[in-house]
Amino acid sequence: MTLPEKGRDKIDTIEEKIIKLIEYVRESEHDNSAFVELQIYLDPYIKLFGRKYRISGHDADEIEQECLYALRYKAIEDFEPSRGKFKSFAILCIKRHLFSLIKSNNQQKRRPLNKSLSLDEDRSENGENLSLSSLVPETGISGIEELERDENYKIKLKKLLNRLSKLEQEVLKLYLMQLRYDEIVEKLQEMYPDKKITTKLVDNGLCRCRLAARNLSINLDWI
Repeated sequence: MTLPEKGRDKIDTIEEKIIKLIEYVRESEHDNSAFVELQIYLDPYIKLFGRKYRISGHDADEIEQECLYALRYKAIEDFEPSRGKFKSFAILCIKRHLFSLIKSNNQQKRRPLNKSLSLDEDRSENGENLSLSSLVPETGISGIEELERDENYKIKLKKLLNRLSKLEQEVLKLYLMQLRYDEIVEKLQEMYPDKKITTKLVDNGLCRCRLAARNLSINLDWI
C-alpha cells in the first residue's frame, strides 16, 4: 500500500496507514491516489457486492460504482477511529447504501400495495425502524432465481437464529409472521406461562435480533 511521502516512514500498522489515507483523501481535492489505494484495499468486497446484489436498472459495474460512491462520500467522510476498524465501518456504509437503493426500488414497485401489511412496516413502539426486510435484498425476480433467493434467505435466517436465545428466536419468528406487538405478547404468554411477557420485552428482543443481524452483516457472515 503506497502513501504520500509525508510521514510514510512513521506509520507502522495497516490501520494507521488507512487513517493517513483517509485524511489525505479529505484534504486533497485534486490528487486521487489515496482514494485509489482505499478502493484497492476494499476491492474484493466491492466486486463481491456487484455480483451478489441485484438492483433494477443497474448492472454489476453500476452497482460497484454505487459502492465506490458510498466509500468516498459516506465511509471516508464519516469515519472516526474511535468507532473501530475502517474496513468494518466501510462495509457497513456500503451495504446500507445498497439496501437503501434496493428498498427505494422495491417501494416504487409496490406502491399499489402500500396499504397492505408487509415486512417493511415498522411495528415498533418507540419509533425506531425495526424492519427486517432490509436485511435480505428483494429484487422481484422469478423462476429459478426466485428459488435461489429463497434458499439464500433460509440460510441467512438460520445463521441469525443460531445467534439468538430461544425466546428471541420465537420473537423473531412471530414478527416475521407479521404479528403485531400485542399478538406476539399473547403468543409468547402461551409458550412461556411462567414468564412475564410485555411489549417492552418484545421490543428489546427485536432490538437484539437487529443487532445480531447487523453484526453478521458487518462480519460478512451472510455471504
